[in-house]
Parts: sequence; C-alpha cells; structure tokens
Amino acid sequence: MSASTSRLVRDALSAVQSGRISVAELLRVSLRANPGAKHWLEDALVRTQSQDRRIPWVKRHLHLSEPARVKVLATARRKFLRRKEVVGVSWGVKYTGGLPREADSLIVWVRQKKPPREVRSLIEGPLHVQVGSRRHTVALDVQQLPQGSKQWATSILPAHFTKVRVGGTVGTLSAAFDTGDIYLSGHVAQAEGLPVTVLLPGGRVVPAGFVRRCRNDEEIDGARAGPLPANDIARATRPPVQVRVLKSSEHNIGVRVITLDGERISWINAIDVPADFGLEGTMRSLIRLAGKVTSDGDSGACVLDDAGRLLGFVVGSSKNHTMVIRAERVFHALE
Repeated sequence: MSASTSRLVRDALSAVQSGRISVAELLRVSLRANPGAKHWLEDALVRTQSQDRRIPWVKRHLHLSEPARVKVLATARRKFLRRKEVVGVSWGVKYTGGLPREADSLIVWVRQKKPPREVRSLIEGPLHVQVGSRRHTVALDVQQLPQGSKQWATSILPAHFTKVRVGGTVGTLSAAFDTGDIYLSGHVAQAEGLPVTVLLPGGRVVPAGFVRRCRNDEEIDGARAGPLPANDIARATRPPVQVRVLKSSEHNIGVRVITLDGERISWINAIDVPADFGLEGTMRSLIRLAGKVTSDGDSGACVLDDAGRLLGFVVGSSKNHTMVIRAERVFHALE
C-alpha cells in the first residue's frame, strides 16, 4: 500500500469516526467503483462467520500449539503452586490499569493481592519456558481470587426462560434431554431425592421428578433430575445445540449468557480459574467472564459462544466477574 493510499485510509477512518461519512455510504461507493471488492467482501464474510468474537483491544503475542500450552502451564504450576499464597495458575488475559490488555498470559491467582514490593520475591515475570528446541517468554499477571456468591433465589421471580425450583430454592434450568432428564445447578438441587418443579414460560408449573444425582463440591456444581414429561420438554428448552470444549488459547472470546431476564453479552477473560464462594466453599477450574452479568436465580443459566454452541453453566458471580462451569465436566460427572 502506497503512502498516499495509507493516508487516504486514515483520513477516511477519521471521517467515519467523526460522523462526517457513514460506513454504509463508504461501502456502497467503494463496491460500485470496484467490482472486485464485492467478491472480496463476500468471501471475507463467509470466512469470518464462524470465527469467535475477540476482545478488540487485547493483543496476542504467542503462537503455541495446544500441547506446548499444556507444557508451559505445567511448568508455571510447578513453579508457583508451592507458594502458600498461590491458589491457582491458568491461561488468561493480563490486565493493566484495570483494563484487559494482553492475551496468552499466565494468571497467578492469590487469595489477597499485595503491593508489588511485597510480592516481588514471590512472583516475578515474565516467565521463560523451554519447550523442545524453542524458548518462550510468557507474560505473568497476579490476580486476586474471585470471591462471589452462588446465585440461588428463595422467591419465584418472573422470567423470560425456564426456571427450576427445589424446595424454596430457585435457579435456571440448565439443559434437558428427550429422555426426560434435566440438569440444574448443584447448589440449587441441594441433595439427592428431593422433588423438583419446573416453571415453564407462561407460568405453568410442572413436576419434574426428583434429584437423581447431585454434586456441589470444589470440582462440580451440577445435578441431574427428572423425568420431565415429554410434552413439556419442547416448552422448557431451546433448540438442540452442540457442546464446545474450550482450549486454553480460547480465553478471550465473546459469549452470550441466557439469564432469566434475557440474553447478556460478555467475554471470557480466563479459563480454569479457582473461585471462593465464602460459606459455599472454593471451586477449581472455572471459566471466568468479564463483568457481573447475572442476578439471583440465574445459577445454572446456559453460556453459549457466538455460534450458539454450549460452553457451560453459570455457577455464581462476584462484583466484577461471572463464574461458569464447563458443560462437558457437568455431563461427564453426572452420567
């Protein structure tokens, strides 16, 4: 691209940002003047249709294979987990000045973040790791363990989607199958053998059997119950979706959270992180979303990627984050 063309592009972007030229007008004129641009745009739209939405201002520096990422993470965990204040190490987005800045960083989780001068001897970065014949430099970020509350509710609230109730505790239906099995949050289900009620959109209340399997520990927060009558399955669920198993490199993609009050937009900023839920205990290996996008009663809510694939279910939230458990881990644990 010539200097004059580059300058013209910069001037055009400035005009668009200031509102002097609309994007629609710019595209229409460009496509009329250059037929080849139409074919390029059509191809680009097809190529990017299935791509994940990324945090636009976050930089990516590392180009590691998944096996290499596993080795780098294992090295970091051996180095830092022996420190008493460190409770976890994961891939995630490095924050600078309170803003997400750099993907492909190693996040060292501590219960209480201290001033840099107090932790300099504890954690120093970046981390240099040898993988095969190559030496990689990975950014480090010390972040405080998310502290939140698991989001069950003790009263029935009007919702756009399907709620589930066990005793006086209300959550969001996580998933259902044509066998009649339903999945919900473990801390909503409470214990095996308890009766379950589903509150369908429109207000109809349907008995959904009993809690058959329930786990609410540091590894799994989920329960399987049922049966839900076959004629109510379609009313209680969305169309079938595939389960997506996230890789460690996919820690800054956009997501949609299906809450009781509607769909909320967020993005993943760390994977396989621990979280402290106070009296509810600590959990490991959660997905952390940016922002608190859920409310009481949203425990168990589905989290989808932009292509509609199922990533996981809401466990709880803190002031600035929402914590999610991977869907495949729940399904495997409750088989």
